[in-house]
Amino acid sequence: MKTKDLVKLSFYLSLFFVLDVVSNSFNLFRMPQGGVLGLGVIALMIAAYDMGWKKGLLVSLVSVILQNFVNPLYVVAFPQLF
Repeated sequence: MKTKDLVKLSFYLSLFFVLDVVSNSFNLFRMPQGGVLGLGVIALMIAAYDMGWKKGLLVSLVSVILQNFVNPLYVVAFPQLF
């Protein structure tokens, strides 16, 4: 992977993290059953469009790990992650 791709990857991950923290702290898009419409998805879609679907998938997988720091994931079964 080139240095330019790593810089873009880190930029989109930091943008995802900031948008996710903002959307979770202000509760703007909270659903009645407890779900949240995350603003961080915007950064993931832009990353997939800009860098291609393979690198966009990598950004998305790393963002799941980052999202666990903001809100711990509630997983009942392993297939639920997919």
